[in-house]
Amino acid sequence: MKLQYLIIPLMCLALAACRDPDPKSVSLPTNNNSILDVVEAYQAKRAIQALSETDRTLLQTYLVRTAMDYALDEHKGKPINIGEAIIAQQAWQDEQNAKAAKQQAIKDEEEAAKQQAIREAEVAQQQAIKDNEAKQRALLEEISQKKTEALAIMNAALTANLVSFKLKKKNYKKKIYSDYIDIELVIKNNGESDLSGFKGALVIKDTMGNPVKTLEISASLEVEPGQAVLYTTKLDHNSLLEEDKLLATLDLEKVHYEWIPSVYTFKSGETLKIPT
Repeated sequence: MKLQYLIIPLMCLALAACRDPDPKSVSLPTNNNSILDVVEAYQAKRAIQALSETDRTLLQTYLVRTAMDYALDEHKGKPINIGEAIIAQQAWQDEQNAKAAKQQAIKDEEEAAKQQAIREAEVAQQQAIKDNEAKQRALLEEISQKKTEALAIMNAALTANLVSFKLKKKNYKKKIYSDYIDIELVIKNNGESDLSGFKGALVIKDTMGNPVKTLEISASLEVEPGQAVLYTTKLDHNSLLEEDKLLATLDLEKVHYEWIPSVYTFKSGETLKIPT
């Protein structure tokens, strides 16, 4: 620590000294005690004053950096002049800068690799999403195609025609305690096997063709090939529901409808259904 206190006076005294023809040839002390000689030596003062600002900074930094070496007598028996000290300090700084640059290059390379990995992961994820979307579209198209094919087969196998659609009001005298819809369908088996049951949806529409109410119908019904059977059923009518309120305003004698098949079963064990 004493050396550090001595360096500042050394530099201050050097500013007032005259220039020396060869300042870098002046030797530095080789031990902690003789550093006093540098401060007091007229030759050293002149030599330091003659240095450029850059060289004086390098020398000062060198002395500060090696102060512990002096304190521990690391330089004992190793004389060094001002020029060598400047060169040694410049080499040390260059080495430190090179190490720092190398470490920064490694850090930059690691960061670049990390960012590249992130980008590649994002690209892979986006590609996976696109691939999945493509698979979903292909699957939906396949299902849609199968539904179209199945619907054509089922419509050819069985025909359901609405022959009567009536809204019946509750009548306590006749022990009818709620409104209901009386439906009559003619079910015709167009296939070659005996029908044993059917399930589908009867979509009631207004005069503009807009759906008003969808009625799910499922029944066990035996119909021989080529035969037609009248099927009658009753479905609840809830006057509190908006769709049922609208249904009550339709001309039920001229109602529009669409039959959408779901499942047809036959005594032979065959089953026709719309794929999901």
